[in-house]
Amino acid sequence: MVFALDHYGPSSGARALALQDVARDYALAHGVGVFEVGEGIGHQLMLERGRALPGQLVWGPTRMR
Repeated sequence: MVFALDHYGPSSGARALALQDVARDYALAHGVGVFEVGEGIGHQLMLERGRALPGQLVWGPTRMR
């Protein structure tokens, strides 16, 4: 599992930033990877960093709640 924070930068508002903090805290506590804001596009990073490989099923939610 990896969290990609690629769609919600500082200009997205306080709610988005607070949700990112929750995601980072969860990731740290549970050993989940995080692609940070400004690091790149999440689906591209999945390929470039070997997190998605041929033959694997990859799923991601389409929006933050």
